[in-house]
Amino acid sequence: MDKVGVWINQREAYIVRVNGRGEVQTEHVDSSVEHNHKSMGGHFAASPNASKGGSGRLELKLHERREHEFAHFFKDIMARLSKMDTLVILGPGPTKFKLAKAVSDKKSLSQKIESVLSTDKMTQNQIIAKVLNYYQMSRPRKKITRSRQLT
Repeated sequence: MDKVGVWINQREAYIVRVNGRGEVQTEHVDSSVEHNHKSMGGHFAASPNASKGGSGRLELKLHERREHEFAHFFKDIMARLSKMDTLVILGPGPTKFKLAKAVSDKKSLSQKIESVLSTDKMTQNQIIAKVLNYYQMSRPRKKITRSRQLT
């Protein structure tokens, strides 16, 4: 069985899998989550229609769409987390906690989370080193890299 680390932010995720022979496999997953929604503040928020659902309804619709996009992103990541012993989730911001909640809600994966750690933005090599360090493993004997992108 494998030890897995997932570094995630709202734009992308890196999945690092270390098998029993010390071989490392990485996967990159791009997110389709929109991250630059424009705020509906200003004079629209103060308009008479705002209290009747004018711009508030649009804000709610954007929020619901964003949550749906996150759910799709997390589902894609969780589909790649089969056959593992343990999971550590890393990353900046709150997205790592949202993923941890989604993983813990899935019965087959809920007992696999070992830790959720805050980190800064990292390169792929830094992510691999962080996961190996977390599991107290030395550098990999062989590195296998595979990249998939979510469309």
